[in-house]
Amino acid sequence: MADWYCYRDKVKMLETEVKLSYMQLSQRIPGLRCPVCGECYLTEEIVMNVVKEAEAVIYGK
Repeated sequence: MADWYCYRDKVKMLETEVKLSYMQLSQRIPGLRCPVCGECYLTEEIVMNVVKEAEAVIYGK
């Protein structure tokens, strides 16, 4: 994976699990977290493969 940097702190993001919650459902997925401020990011690949699939299950699409 390419190196990602926090916009605010300009430090390299760490690959970790990020907890997402929606409609009282929670799931841990791969993400990026800033070691300084704790801001979390998701890559486009994760959003398109994991989040989109979970959304389809929730809404029965």
